[in-house]
Amino acid sequence: MLTDKLELIGKTVASNTDIIGYDRVLFARPELQAMLLKKFPSEKIHLAKKIVTLDKDMDGVTITFDDNTTACSDILVGADGAQSAVRQHLYKTLEKEVLLPKSDTKPMSKGYISLVGMSNKLDPVKYPGVLEKEYEGYCIVGDKDTPYTASYAVRVHVS
Repeated sequence: MLTDKLELIGKTVASNTDIIGYDRVLFARPELQAMLLKKFPSEKIHLAKKIVTLDKDMDGVTITFDDNTTACSDILVGADGAQSAVRQHLYKTLEKEVLLPKSDTKPMSKGYISLVGMSNKLDPVKYPGVLEKEYEGYCIVGDKDTPYTASYAVRVHVS
């Protein structure tokens, strides 16, 4: 964590595994959709539909959408966001079966806000690491009278 004068005032001392129980993987949702569309038949992928019910049995899973259509499959990939209907159903099922990990009963907040933006090309001498494939940027902490600009922003996935 840096001040608005780029002075180091703090750093992360715990890994994601220590905090949330597993490592994180960051990627853009369109990348996941492109991968799924490439690997599975298009008729097996349902986009822009809201799941109303989800039923599983020994033969697989059946989902009903809000337009009353259904889909059956051996597996269900819930790529529907942080407040996922698929995740919520899975949590309820695991909770009933007393299989839900205690860490998953806590609110989904790590106590910080992520601000994502874009900037002009950054000088690697001034911002070491920006040439790496994956790079996490700086957190700028300024006072109420000291504005900072997007020139401090760093992309997470630099290709």
